[in-house]
Amino acid sequence: RLPWLLLADRGVFLSTAGWSISLADQVPRQSFELPPSPKILVIAPQPAGWGATGGQEHIADLKELLENADPSYLDDSRFKTVSTWTAFLTHLKSFQPDILYYYGHGKGDRHTTRLVFEDDASGDDEKPLADIQTALQGTPGQPPLLAYINCCQGDAGGLLGAGRQLSALVPAVVTNRTAAFISAARPQAIALWEAVLLRGEPPHKAVSTMRGRLGDLGLSTADTRWMTPVVYGNYTEWRAHPPTPPSRLDRDPHWQ
Repeated sequence: RLPWLLLADRGVFLSTAGWSISLADQVPRQSFELPPSPKILVIAPQPAGWGATGGQEHIADLKELLENADPSYLDDSRFKTVSTWTAFLTHLKSFQPDILYYYGHGKGDRHTTRLVFEDDASGDDEKPLADIQTALQGTPGQPPLLAYINCCQGDAGGLLGAGRQLSALVPAVVTNRTAAFISAARPQAIALWEAVLLRGEPPHKAVSTMRGRLGDLGLSTADTRWMTPVVYGNYTEWRAHPPTPPSRLDRDPHWQ
């Protein structure tokens, strides 16, 4: 919980130069492989009475990013979006995603972290991370390989926060340790998904290099205080199959 991102050497924040801090109480011994065109389940609620998250625009940007790189995402067979707890449980069983992405409001303190879903009756529905963990345990097949909980205070809940609750089942869990502001949370997420899905980087590398791309993301050094992702990694090796960039020749119908 210390502000590691402010660690500096001769006036340079080390986090912007690719440095990161790793803490471990045991050495992971499993390797995991993300399949080609992994199935992604997005939870993007906008509950009544809560501040706007820009979720629709953010998910549209993410979908466009994936579609331009991989035609498999042009339909909804590999990318689904839900907003209510009921829909989440249904798609978790029927869709069996490889990746779980929550983008919305979170409530956390040192005792617990809760995610805010839309209610079926147009209200809000707060669910503790322990309920998410229980839902993942009860799904057929293997749990997701990567969970990104992009909300405020996702890792603030100690033993009942996102990292401790989900990392027992999910090999890679990424979440925020403090408040998450839209201006930083959205570009932070796009940078992570670009690295993991389009370049095939392991989650820990994607997180550690994120702050070195402030210029590319349209952010400044002042924004790094709101870029507070932490990653829980329970893997020795991470393999992926990023999409091959399409050849301009293959896409030109008039090429002779």
